[in-house]
Amino acid sequence: MSGKKKQVRQTGRAGNCPVPPHGQISPPVYSFKYAGLLAAALGILLYANTFGHNYCYDDYSVITLNSLVHGGIKNIPAIFTTQYDYVTHMYRPMSLAVFALLWQVAPDRPGIYHLFNVLMYGLTGWLLWITWRRILAGCPAGLAAASVLLFMAHPVHTEAVANIKSLDEILALFFFTAALYGLWRFFECPRRGWLAGAAACYGLALLSKESAITFLALFPLTIWFFTDRRLSENLKLSAIFLIPAALFLAVRAAVLTDQPSEFIISIIQNFIGYAPDTSGRFASAFMMCGYYLRALVFLHPLVCDLGYPQLAPVTFADWRALAGLLACAGMAVFALCTLRRKHFLSFAILFFLATFSLCSNIFYLIATSYGERLLYVPSLGFAFALAWCLQRVLGSKKAGGFALFWAACGVLLVLYGVKTVTRTLDWKDTLHFLPPISAHLPTARI
Repeated sequence: MSGKKKQVRQTGRAGNCPVPPHGQISPPVYSFKYAGLLAAALGILLYANTFGHNYCYDDYSVITLNSLVHGGIKNIPAIFTTQYDYVTHMYRPMSLAVFALLWQVAPDRPGIYHLFNVLMYGLTGWLLWITWRRILAGCPAGLAAASVLLFMAHPVHTEAVANIKSLDEILALFFFTAALYGLWRFFECPRRGWLAGAAACYGLALLSKESAITFLALFPLTIWFFTDRRLSENLKLSAIFLIPAALFLAVRAAVLTDQPSEFIISIIQNFIGYAPDTSGRFASAFMMCGYYLRALVFLHPLVCDLGYPQLAPVTFADWRALAGLLACAGMAVFALCTLRRKHFLSFAILFFLATFSLCSNIFYLIATSYGERLLYVPSLGFAFALAWCLQRVLGSKKAGGFALFWAACGVLLVLYGVKTVTRTLDWKDTLHFLPPISAHLPTARI
């Protein structure tokens, strides 16, 4: 056995995904060729009951009471030169442009908006598969398929899909995934058109939601983990995505010029900003990180928001703050310690932490202390980690390991599916939206 082959096999046992030759996709991954269609069908099936839903809460301010949306196609240029709303510093023209197009087709018909959300969600599942089957070509067979399916079924996505307004979350992940797809197609067939298309898709992701700026860290991270390209080449390729990012930030700054320079966040929106000192602010933020992590693992109860007056600022003497800090610090330390070995769990953790960073309230205070929808993109990192752990524990057994792994995934998909379908009923309309919130007392949206 050659030294090179021996090293690859040892790497696989350590939890890594051996890097395949440029442009190749391993046959075991292709054996799941219908996984993309299954992911799309699963996403559509789980949310098909929302087709008859009405508008709910934020949908009114974004769609039914928005004069720009009511103008239809003729107002799309104005949408791209106007802030998302007049309260917060946001610039998200993509979802508003889609809403305007749909209003042009079927004015004031909530069903068509729900249909579009669900179809985009299903299409995202298919795109995730055709992208990550390429990226994870060197990983054990079924890892990409299981990751995508678990992601599509996770109940924490209900707000992102069932609440029309949250189309911005779906579009951001969709266009980012399309950018990754274009990048990997460039690796397979080095034509500049693929790179240009990838950069354009990333620009659309930014226009969908500002938090897509965190995806800048994912391009070099993914190249580092799953290709054998030199660091200099990695950074050169990743720098291409700085172009749409710079253009977006410039346009956003120009559009938001007329807004007040100081945006005041009320205690109802985010109680973390009202902590008595910096230590209390960090303690409160880490406490909320714990709530986010709990929502990914324990599926009940799920709530769209958590905030004042049900929760208040805490100190590090509160066990919830310490638990959140230890969980985040533990993940970060493990990821950094295994980064050099390109451990798959390190990638999954860094994916989660990077995409979660802006909404964590640790580095930057946002206009909400907790939002279920904010876990939409980070939950893909959780799905990667969950699929890898299941395959590591169950799929490595010589006899029946493959079947046992998929049996466990099947059980999780059923549990996730049942919870998702029942959870979507809370988003049928505002009347259905409020009672569950009042019952669990989780939010300031009452």
